[in-house]
Amino acid sequence: MLPIAVDAMGGDRAPGEILAGAHQAAELGIP
Repeated sequence: MLPIAVDAMGGDRAPGEILAGAHQAAELGIP
């Protein structure tokens, strides 16, 4: 697994939606 950096600052739904998308991408194997 490759490490990733996520900018989860800002937005009305941050960081929850951003982290959910990162988890989904990791589960799908998208680097």
